[in-house]
Amino acid sequence: MKLAIIKQKYIPGYTWKSHVWDNPKSMLSDFMLRSKNFSLLFETKSDVWVVDDSHYESDTYRTMKQKRPRELKELCDSQESISWDDVPWQDYDVIITLDPIAPKSLIEMYEKVLWCYYCAEHSSKVWNKSLKKPVGSYDLFLDHVLQTEIKPVNKLPLAVQFPAVVSRMAFRETLDLRKKYDRVFLDSHAIRKITDFETFDTDMFKQFGIEADYPKPWKFSESYAAVAQKQMLSTKDYLQRVAYSKYFYLCRRAAGNGFVGQAAPEAAGLGCVVIADESCVYAKRLCHPVTLIENGDDYDTASLVIQSIQDNNSLYKEVIAYQNERLNRIFNREPIELLERYSRIKKGA
Repeated sequence: MKLAIIKQKYIPGYTWKSHVWDNPKSMLSDFMLRSKNFSLLFETKSDVWVVDDSHYESDTYRTMKQKRPRELKELCDSQESISWDDVPWQDYDVIITLDPIAPKSLIEMYEKVLWCYYCAEHSSKVWNKSLKKPVGSYDLFLDHVLQTEIKPVNKLPLAVQFPAVVSRMAFRETLDLRKKYDRVFLDSHAIRKITDFETFDTDMFKQFGIEADYPKPWKFSESYAAVAQKQMLSTKDYLQRVAYSKYFYLCRRAAGNGFVGQAAPEAAGLGCVVIADESCVYAKRLCHPVTLIENGDDYDTASLVIQSIQDNNSLYKEVIAYQNERLNRIFNREPIELLERYSRIKKGA
């Protein structure tokens, strides 16, 4: 299965420029923010294309254009895009776009291709429509938040649950996973407002009994400019720091229906014990029961979990094995097999 991921420049994620699959280390070095679908690209040896913004304006794009035009321009100017006409559409079995950006005429021209899309933001009108059925002429809406009803059908078009793909092999081939330190990595959502780092570091050591690591805090309202100016920790450096940590604490309290927690399988793929709120969408499908806590921001309970694992190597091995089985199945094999199955259906095979 040959696959391509297509993004426009208003998306603050994935790569700064287009990449034809060749060198995974080089591709990962060009990623911004989370590793997103780097693992999916790795597993299918596929390409990513950054195209010009000529066909589609998302709700996010329109809002940014109205309220933060300078930041949006800075983000777009920081990336290299190509013309839609320069993408070799005929080479692919599956094409995934970030937002439903492909024009109807293009989709109809390549009728044997399985056309899929994510929504960059899961709070838009397009998102709500997509949960019921893909918009436009698309075949699949890939619901990474897992809110879509599971429908065991073989007909297109369809909205399907599609969790983030994580590949342990992808990380082994691009990062150093040989070293582990008695360290807990704190998810960035909990530390955006820190100003006194020295005090915070001391407090965290007292809390957990081991060193804590975390990315540089950033203001969500300034995220576009921070990405454009490359002020944030690079994807590769972020992943490497997580990989050196024995524990990953997703220190957020769930509200309402919980939160997605895409960092959880990513950290598990890097060999960390993941501790998270029991209502976290991804964590409850991934984590060992002993590492799921009632309130994600309960540092005292999280520290007790860490201490219990520190004192019991057999439990540590059990937790890692539990995570690996679910990671390999739920966040790797099953979503890739889903794309392969619907690609065959689209081709009429």
